[in-house]
Amino acid sequence: MRTLSRADHGSGSGSTAADPRDWIALRGVREHNLRIDELAVPRHGVTVFTGVSGSGKSSLAFDTIYAEGYRQYLDSLSAYVRRKLPKVPKPSVEWVSGLSPTVAIEQRTISRNPRSNVGTITEISDRLRLLFARAGRHECRGCGLDIRPRDVAEHLAALAEAAADGPLVLVRPSEEGPATRVLVLSAAPDAAELARAGEAIEAAHREEQPLVAVRDTTVVRHLTGGWVCAACGTQARAVSSHWFTPNSPAGMCEECQGLGFTYRVDPALLVGDPRESARSGALTFFGDRTRSKKTWWPLRELPAVLELAGAGLDTPWYQLPPGVAELLLVGATSEPLPAALAEQVEKKPFDGLAQHLERLFREADSPERKSFYQAFMAARGCTACGGTRHHAEALAVRLGDLNIAEVNALPVARLATWLKAVRSELAPTFLAGLAEELLAQVEVRLEFMLDVGLGYLSLDRSAPTLSAGEGQRLRLARQLGCGLVGVTYVLDEPSIGLHSRDNGRLIAMLRRLADAGNTVLVVEHDQETMEAADYLVDLGPGAGARGGLVIAAGPTPEVIAHPESRTGAYLRGELAVASPRPERRRPDGRWLTVRGARLHNLRGVDASIPVGLLTCVTGVSGSGKSSLVTRTLEPALQQALTRRGAPQGPFTELTGWEGFSRVVTVTQESIGASSRSTPATYMGIFDEIRKLFAKTEEAVRRRYSTAMFSFNTEKGGRCDRCAGKGTIRIEMLFLADFSVQCPTCEGRRYTQRVLEVTHRGRDIAQTLDLEVAEALELYGDVPAVAHPLRMLCQVGLGYLKLGQDTTTLSGGEAQRLKLSRELMRRDDGRTLYLIDEPTTGLHFSDVQVLLGVVHDLVDLGNTAVVIEHSVEFAAACDWIVDLGPGGGEDGGELVVAGPPEEIAAHPDSALAPYLARQLRQAAGKRP
Repeated sequence: MRTLSRADHGSGSGSTAADPRDWIALRGVREHNLRIDELAVPRHGVTVFTGVSGSGKSSLAFDTIYAEGYRQYLDSLSAYVRRKLPKVPKPSVEWVSGLSPTVAIEQRTISRNPRSNVGTITEISDRLRLLFARAGRHECRGCGLDIRPRDVAEHLAALAEAAADGPLVLVRPSEEGPATRVLVLSAAPDAAELARAGEAIEAAHREEQPLVAVRDTTVVRHLTGGWVCAACGTQARAVSSHWFTPNSPAGMCEECQGLGFTYRVDPALLVGDPRESARSGALTFFGDRTRSKKTWWPLRELPAVLELAGAGLDTPWYQLPPGVAELLLVGATSEPLPAALAEQVEKKPFDGLAQHLERLFREADSPERKSFYQAFMAARGCTACGGTRHHAEALAVRLGDLNIAEVNALPVARLATWLKAVRSELAPTFLAGLAEELLAQVEVRLEFMLDVGLGYLSLDRSAPTLSAGEGQRLRLARQLGCGLVGVTYVLDEPSIGLHSRDNGRLIAMLRRLADAGNTVLVVEHDQETMEAADYLVDLGPGAGARGGLVIAAGPTPEVIAHPESRTGAYLRGELAVASPRPERRRPDGRWLTVRGARLHNLRGVDASIPVGLLTCVTGVSGSGKSSLVTRTLEPALQQALTRRGAPQGPFTELTGWEGFSRVVTVTQESIGASSRSTPATYMGIFDEIRKLFAKTEEAVRRRYSTAMFSFNTEKGGRCDRCAGKGTIRIEMLFLADFSVQCPTCEGRRYTQRVLEVTHRGRDIAQTLDLEVAEALELYGDVPAVAHPLRMLCQVGLGYLKLGQDTTTLSGGEAQRLKLSRELMRRDDGRTLYLIDEPTTGLHFSDVQVLLGVVHDLVDLGNTAVVIEHSVEFAAACDWIVDLGPGGGEDGGELVVAGPPEEIAAHPDSALAPYLARQLRQAAGKRP
């Protein structure tokens, strides 16, 4: 390991003393679980931090190096400027040198705002809307002709040509009275007449007054200045860049407010159990009213309509005539109605339950009420704008034969062709110079998006639908587009969500950043990225309190050869991730099959999932994995299991769902941002521990309830000074807020009188300070506590402390924490688990532990479907469903499905060569 001293910046095995300015030197790093005395990483090239999950990689890269670099940069600014910038606290480190300004590109979802999309994130949309506003061809919405400002000479030439068919009269229309005649042009106007006409046109343009040329009562030409159609007088309003963004009041569709969809009541969501009656709960909105004292109905005409139909409130819903049921739900029907009811509806139209709910939704004055009504609604594409989100005025402007919505809908890989067409269109015009600068900026950003494997995305792809990996690579592409030099970039697993096929392009981009004179620090577990790095820092040896040390640091070949590096053992091939089962499970004839899946880019996919097996869904980025699993299968199965009937959705048919009792989905969504959330509270352990403390002899004598042992209850026994947090945040005027240990409770969260109560030799604060594994030894005989603790140990989280803030957990830790809570539920062997990229943030050894957990679930008779890019994980599964062959419009097809050995031999699978190599490495190796 290379270590540096403050005197000479040190030297280590395999390296010689170098210029201190070429190194980032750290001493006394104690952030979170880190225990690093000295460390140096080169300022040039690509450095990768690796290690088991929880070993301290993110704490070192982000919470120490990035935070200190950002803080040092802020200190160089004036106090006035610092007040306007976000602040970060000083990390727990004695000394750092050699840092340049830092930029963090983290692994997190970009935005939950549906108005944010790929175009706004990359800032390509800003340039496109400026391009459309300045160079776009305005097409008249009335007659289809071009609208553009025309000068006096052009109008005079047109008037002279039109006058050949007969005399013309120039008049000024008036909304308040008759039009004012200005002059008459003869059938063959001479120079003097045309001069007077020119003066009249100039005056109209100068005074911004309308002027038209008429023959008899027919308008021949509009002579008004500005963006007015010369043929029909329609005015084009989209003349500024604000009109070309749906996030501006000017440019958004007025019907959907620029969202592209509106909420409409879905009649299918209004009927729960058709075997019940309206009174006993057939209608989900009203629920079961058999035991209610209410005799009135929010839909007041409902009893009368049922009576006219020859039915009543107690008639089972399925016995109602189809026309009557449709009338009650939507207020209209094409089916025949009983005579009495038809006569009544003709006299007085009936507002169905759908209209009633939509009216309540519009009138709701709180987000909570709107959320309640939305449960009966579905988002439907806006019919006014066709889902484009843009105002009709903006859609009437075209450039390169496309409008702004059509350009935004193109995949990034196809935008280069459109840019070429725009260049050709504008080349003969005076706008060519202005357009060239904007086009060049767009091209640079598009090139970087292609380099990070995002060519399948379109600019109008909504930000909430992007995965964490896609979001991070978008930010990386944006940073590359800035062209900064001398910056320290800190990246958090940029390979997440990226297929092995595309890793080479990502590594080339990281190399380009470093070659430009930047420092590139990457937290990463991907084998190819680690092997391509210039410098490798391996942290460990374990996680949590057992980690935080530098096991090996140096040039990549040296670390790979290091005998104490567990990462090096995997990279050398001594260890390999392998299936924990000696043989693969085989399908037994039970299948969950979806036919004709067509959501997003899926093109009528017919996919079959074997029941009782571990299935991995693979494919390049954008091939349709999430669209198939989490956005098609998951909602369809939830719908089927709730209604106990065939589901409806963007597919033709779903069969085999009857074999499941519930669906559990574990995604990459964060647990939350509350500093009061801990593993103990999240898993429900803390409630049981508080009950044990409340039952102790001392607590009973003092009449302490369970609330007394909660640090979240205001009237409990928590410390009043820090409100049970253990720390106090001190606001600094120009610096970041600073957290210090509470001087009253000394960080223990509770008052002294509560801490006097002990259980099994520990007070409540000491119990919260236990690691999960230690707590399991202490409470192994208490099932309500031991079972959740055992689940945490089973997923490799035994090193977490019970009272640790969940906000300090890494992405991999948070996902495994969610998985462990799902594992706690009582299992009948008929559960379908849908898991989205569980290897995120996991080391090779952690992937091995995770495989054991998932295989244990399947051993109980359950079915697991995992979306995954990790070749190591895929090779250890029973079955693989490979989508592709490409991403976006080039994907959405089923390439092949079968055992990993069949996929590895398939010529059309992008995964095949990488899977074949992994199968060879894992052959004969068992954990």
